[in-house]
Amino acid sequence: MNATQQYFKVLADGTQVHASNPRTDHVAVLDTIRNLHIHPHSIGVKGKPAPAKKLPTAVAKLDMLGGGWRMASREEAESILDLSRFNPAVDINLFPGIKPGWHATSTPAAWAPASAAWFVNFNYGGVFDDDLDLEGWALAVRPAGQ
Repeated sequence: MNATQQYFKVLADGTQVHASNPRTDHVAVLDTIRNLHIHPHSIGVKGKPAPAKKLPTAVAKLDMLGGGWRMASREEAESILDLSRFNPAVDINLFPGIKPGWHATSTPAAWAPASAAWFVNFNYGGVFDDDLDLEGWALAVRPAGQ
């Protein structure tokens, strides 16, 4: 399945438009495989990267489409990587506000599950685990149809 079949842009009023539509005012991307809304912009604190442990609160404050947003898991964040792209390694038509940097995920690192997590880098597509004090961004997701 290609991106134009898997993804739809979701506007503020809930209307869906085709992934190839050039408009960039969408508030979410619907992933039809995962039945998931993905926020098309990186989330930080006051518009800046922040320690990973502070990002869940910033994500939970999103209220578009009725709220219910949470930090993406490692698998969910990796799912939007496009390794044919660089800086950022995502389709910028779908995700115009994704910063080309490290994004914390909700997936704990096995070596220290209470104090470390997995991170996905949207600059070049790397993935690694680190302490929750590492500064970065978050990718917000919510179940579609919520």
